[in-house]
Amino acid sequence: VLLAGAFVFHSTVTWGQRSASSNRVSITIASTWMPSIQIIGPPVNKLNVGTTLRLRGRIKEDDRIASDALVSYQWTAPASFSDSDLFLTSKDGENLVVLPGPHFASGAGAQFIFRLAATVAGAEGAASIAISLNQPPSAPATDQLTVMPSNGTALDTVFTLRASPSWTDDDLPLSYKWRSSSGGEGPGLLLGHTIAVGSLDTILSSGEGGLSVQVIDSLGASSPESDRVVVSIQPVSVTTALMDSVLLGV
Repeated sequence: VLLAGAFVFHSTVTWGQRSASSNRVSITIASTWMPSIQIIGPPVNKLNVGTTLRLRGRIKEDDRIASDALVSYQWTAPASFSDSDLFLTSKDGENLVVLPGPHFASGAGAQFIFRLAATVAGAEGAASIAISLNQPPSAPATDQLTVMPSNGTALDTVFTLRASPSWTDDDLPLSYKWRSSSGGEGPGLLLGHTIAVGSLDTILSSGEGGLSVQVIDSLGASSPESDRVVVSIQPVSVTTALMDSVLLGV
């Protein structure tokens, strides 16, 4: 077995008293060693829509690489990423940072292949990573949220908010943000945040009759706010006994 390098072989053949015949052969054996490259991306190589992609490249430690060895890098991005303004880092550096935007197509199942080549100690290695877009949890067409009871008294009745079990996502567990609103366009007041528990028991004040839920997967992709469920909330009644106690205290 020969190691990598250049070798010269000489052979000489003689036939009795006859003149000798010789031959010379030069052989170069190229090194089959390549540095091992690793690319570290987002969790499970999924990118939430609208977020910045950060990829970190590294060469795995190897005794054949000197500590002061010169290393050169070169990233290759998909064709849709041709605009240099999309990158916060150079493509000939160890790490790559890509801004969000329409170059990340939002179609289901879309993948984006990034490749990193690195040359060190005269040898080149490369690695690729496939990044897919993380879609938010999928909502059922109807009954996204149910609330029981449908009416009650402010600051007294306990309402149970329950998300439909038909919310689906690949990245579990799901978490839930429960909100109440008086009918405005904003997200409303946060009533609670539960993880892996699709229900919440709470009391409500008057004016908080519009209830909704927002579902988030384990990677942080968030669904739009669900359809709002409106409950009827009566104000707290002032009893005669309470009035008497107030009057006696005056």
